Amino acid sequence: MRVIFILYLSLVLATNAVACKCLPLNWEEETAVSEKIFQGKVIAVNNNRFDIEVLEIWKGEFVSNVFQLMQGATSCTSRTFEMGEEYLFYTQGNEVSNCSRTVEYYLTIDAELLNAKFKGVGNLTVIEADELTEFQRSVLKNLFKRSGSAWPADFDRINPRFAVEFEYVTKRVFFEVIRTQSYSLQLKKINNRQADIYILWLGRDWKKAESKLKMKV
Repeated sequence: MRVIFILYLSLVLATNAVACKCLPLNWEEETAVSEKIFQGKVIAVNNNRFDIEVLEIWKGEFVSNVFQLMQGATSCTSRTFEMGEEYLFYTQGNEVSNCSRTVEYYLTIDAELLNAKFKGVGNLTVIEADELTEFQRSVLKNLFKRSGSAWPADFDRINPRFAVEFEYVTKRVFFEVIRTQSYSLQLKKINNRQADIYILWLGRDWKKAESKLKMKV
């Protein structure tokens, strides 16, 4: 009987583990397949139904300023949302996929990209450039706050390089990684013969990363 129970439990866990298979999409892919893209605030929660006050729209048509989101119909739509919080929603039908780019509005630079693509506000070349925009700095300030770290006093005056663990990355890659990984977010300074180099770093072990990043400056 014990063996049968263990086998049964293993099958249940395995079924739940593989029940949903979806691949995260990059920004270009998700904007193409999403039926609606909007900023919204959760104003009511009833089990798996969420009433979302629509604050700003980038894609899709809405018959009301309250959008009813229905989650839980499949194992791939089990995400839930907190009452009173604002999110940037990417929806198909009236659902949000577990692998969707949907995230708390103040933790993503997607709105800046969406403004350039759908509203002609801003410049994609500037957004993608190495230097941080004011919008991106505001997102970083929120991310520092979420991680429990103080916003560096001189951060508004510098343009750091970006690194994840032991590798330098582009700004776009950095913001993509920060969406999906629970890394420590820190602003570090490396003393170089020519000048001090600031690094906006995501990782788990700065002591190991520092020596490798110094070699690649």
